[in-house]
Amino acid sequence: MRDAHGPRREVPVVPSLLDKIADYGITAAVCIADKGYDAGSFYEACEARNVRPVAPLRQTGKVVAGDHLPPSCDHGRWTFAGSDAKRGAAKYRCPSGECSPASVWIKAVGCTPSSLGRRRGGSRSTRDVPPWSVSSDG
Repeated sequence: MRDAHGPRREVPVVPSLLDKIADYGITAAVCIADKGYDAGSFYEACEARNVRPVAPLRQTGKVVAGDHLPPSCDHGRWTFAGSDAKRGAAKYRCPSGECSPASVWIKAVGCTPSSLGRRRGGSRSTRDVPPWSVSSDG
């Protein structure tokens, strides 16, 4: 029987489960879970084993506020342009390409770019991104 915390109490078994799968000679590329697994330790356990974690986001205050969304500018919401596991970041581009820089790398923090600020009364833009989390190279 599950308690009020649901599968969050199951998250600690993810590392041993992934290790057991590997012991059987199975190479997992992706670990898909329900939103109860949306926790930093789930993502870390998967990434440490070169397994891509997939879980719906829990409706936390930051998710409800839209902090998990990519940046936007006057041209619209920036589009996903790839990811780099070594950087631990995703690349986003201005939809028109008119912004400077036209693309940015945003480092992942947990499951969402929660370190990205949100201006009072407005949507997040590339101006709000801390300089340590963005790189315009490559």
